[in-house]
Amino acid sequence: MQKILGLLRKEEERQSSGLNMIAASNTADSKVRLLLGSVFTNALGEGYPQQRWHEGCEVIDEVEEFGNDMCKKAFKASYANLKPHSGSQAVQAVFLATTSVGKARVLSMRMDCGGHMTHAPITEFNKRIGLDIHHYCSDREFNIDYSNLDSIAREIKPDVIVSGASSYPKALDFKAFYEIANKVNALHFADVAHYAGLIAGEVYPSPVPFADICAATSNKTLGGPKGGFLFAGEKCSEELWAKSKRAVNIGLQSEDHSNNIAAKAYTMERATTEKWKAYSLQVVKNTRTLGRVLHEEGQHVVGFDSKSFGTDSHMLLLNVYEKGITGDDAAKALAQCGIYTNKNSLPHDSLPPKKASGLRIATSALTMKGMREKEMELIAVLISKIINLLGRGNLDKKETEKVREEVRKLALNFPDTIF
Repeated sequence: MQKILGLLRKEEERQSSGLNMIAASNTADSKVRLLLGSVFTNALGEGYPQQRWHEGCEVIDEVEEFGNDMCKKAFKASYANLKPHSGSQAVQAVFLATTSVGKARVLSMRMDCGGHMTHAPITEFNKRIGLDIHHYCSDREFNIDYSNLDSIAREIKPDVIVSGASSYPKALDFKAFYEIANKVNALHFADVAHYAGLIAGEVYPSPVPFADICAATSNKTLGGPKGGFLFAGEKCSEELWAKSKRAVNIGLQSEDHSNNIAAKAYTMERATTEKWKAYSLQVVKNTRTLGRVLHEEGQHVVGFDSKSFGTDSHMLLLNVYEKGITGDDAAKALAQCGIYTNKNSLPHDSLPPKKASGLRIATSALTMKGMREKEMELIAVLISKIINLLGRGNLDKKETEKVREEVRKLALNFPDTIF
């Protein structure tokens, strides 16, 4: 026990003294952590509410039903399912519900242009169920040519068109995806794992009016526990929703993580509040401030323009290869300073993913701690300093320690979440 408690304290120190700028991460508040560590952990929920296989589920039935109701309210949806253990399982459930094994053709965003690996042919799951996956992509500055996407769809005639991405910072035109899908008689599946919190906060376009079914995660921009969920609007048929429910339980999983569903339920309720809208707006403001100052400091913010500053969301991407370094080099150097980001491929990248030309940076977790534009300006200067020194071959231990101390002081000034 002493070993794991020691590691817990070590991780607490790392988080409290550093800046979490990883797009797939956030900072869970004390209520999320309370519910995850509560007696709901002991509750055994197998099956859907009112259809359980074990007794003693009356309370967790209420929890799950309340959570689904809050999810529908947050996303203005007709259907919701908080069961999926992860975003990947939520995506897998949709593929099981919308395709026939060995016969389905899928059109999704290419990974270097921002797409997620669960939409790609590389995953073992997609290989085993025989998905024939094709891709569309953006230009080098994250602009999608929807007329070209239309042409690709007409040519390959997919069964499912996937909108949504993992490292695409701009707003997606879900209506355009819907119209293209309609032309080729395809289902439109929106995977908004990265954008869900911003959609609930009404600062990012919603796919609900235009998608047959949607998948997301409860942790990234929603700031809740790790996990996935499904939701859909009126475009979703009762048959498709029933198939998606069966694909989750008892298709991909059996027993619920009841403590996780309780934390998701709280997260969904929180996402219906005016305070959540204010948080979401601040996330976008912070990211745009970060993009503007990084640009002023001489960094290539991919997709930069004078209106969006390279982003409509919680994330932006830098091309650091132009500085003579890889994304992997930059991410490791920043981590030594307590600034946590990740290497990321850029559209039409010439480098392999494990090196990558890009760096992905996000503000969700810092905004959850209460940081605003002033802090983003300072952070942008620090990031730029490290990248420039690294690119010139002048980054040494002394400079790293100086930036590390500035990062530590800033982080310790924001110890708690705003919720």
